[in-house]
Amino acid sequence: MTTIALPGGATCPVPLAATDRVQLGHGSGGQMSATLIRDRFLPHLDNPVLRQLGDAGVVPVHGGDVAISTDTFVVSPLEFPGGNIGSLAVHGTLNDLAMMGARPNTSRRASSSKRGFRSTSSIASSPPWPARRTKTE
Repeated sequence: MTTIALPGGATCPVPLAATDRVQLGHGSGGQMSATLIRDRFLPHLDNPVLRQLGDAGVVPVHGGDVAISTDTFVVSPLEFPGGNIGSLAVHGTLNDLAMMGARPNTSRRASSSKRGFRSTSSIASSPPWPARRTKTE
């Protein structure tokens, strides 16, 4: 495994670019994400909106354009200083919309969970919506 040396003696593994397995780097939103979408998803789901590989899909609706984005994450631990997996997903989605020049109007919630996830977790019941804390105009 190839690693990069970081300040303080820490190391970080470099993702393998050529592999048939999904890696952590594929979820970064960078070049590996674009390659995964372009090479694995577009051949099966090709359409003009997806082909743009944007941070959000922009589709015409009733004479205007609507930007649509949804982020989900698989991280551990589920709760961390400053937030949780839910707030991470919401903030990631809002960032995607901002990068497209869109203004948030309506939200939707998506979830993905691993086997063994406790449905009584505080993550499942806590609303992570940043709109309760931030003003969007």
